Amino acid sequence: MSVVNNTKQIMDSFGGYLEAYRKQKNISAYALAQKSGITDSAIRFYEKGETYPSLNNFIKIAYGLNLKPSDFLQLLEEGIHK
Repeated sequence: MSVVNNTKQIMDSFGGYLEAYRKQKNISAYALAQKSGITDSAIRFYEKGETYPSLNNFIKIAYGLNLKPSDFLQLLEEGIHK
């Protein structure tokens, strides 16, 4: 699989995995937004796949989920390869 295809798969899957992980950890979109320093509407847009987060917001979301950004990315990669 090419890097471009792999990246597209990760970004296309991002919203679903974000929502599933957030709910698994019993964190509301509002609480994640507060912890991440971004708006809850942005979290919802990401989860619906309406837009992708910037790298800066991806990092903020990872830390808001108590994950290192590299660990969060690894979870996303593992999810698309199941």
